[in-house]
Amino acid sequence: QRLPVFVAVASLGILAAFSTPGVVTIGQTIATNSAPADADSRVVFLELRDSIAHSRVVLDDLRMSGSLWMYNDYGVEPLFGNSPYLGGASTSWKERLWLRSNLDAVASDECVAAMLAKYNVGFIYVDSPKIWDAVPQYTEAILLAHPEFTLVANSGGASVYSVDVDRGVTCDRDVTVGIVW
Repeated sequence: QRLPVFVAVASLGILAAFSTPGVVTIGQTIATNSAPADADSRVVFLELRDSIAHSRVVLDDLRMSGSLWMYNDYGVEPLFGNSPYLGGASTSWKERLWLRSNLDAVASDECVAAMLAKYNVGFIYVDSPKIWDAVPQYTEAILLAHPEFTLVANSGGASVYSVDVDRGVTCDRDVTVGIVW
């Protein structure tokens, strides 16, 4: 008989502790200051949702900026979702990995434009690295160097570029050769 009373009292104590203003404030501070996606990221995603990304996919640098959760929250379609198990990557996943790493070749390699078209990529999101072990596969400097990519939204360190490539080109080789996942 003592166990149900103890559980009820302990539950009330835990509930009271977590509903105190100090704990709520700490939780909000952590979410505001330590979350990988910051206020600049959210501003750019609002712009994607409200003005830009209708019926086009957004390429990002996978898990580099911590922005993956925002796609669902803002109704923007990402090129990457949750990654497959190691060793279980489809050809599609490997093509998308290749594309992300080869944006700098957009002017010299038709396969870049072909993959952008195949996956209906209309925008590229770039943000500063926010995940501790993140290694960028492309940079804002790469996007700025090519007229195929045009800055359309920016807030602090977060930016979105539109993609303008010939969507009729084809890729005549397997770009997944050598990609291990």
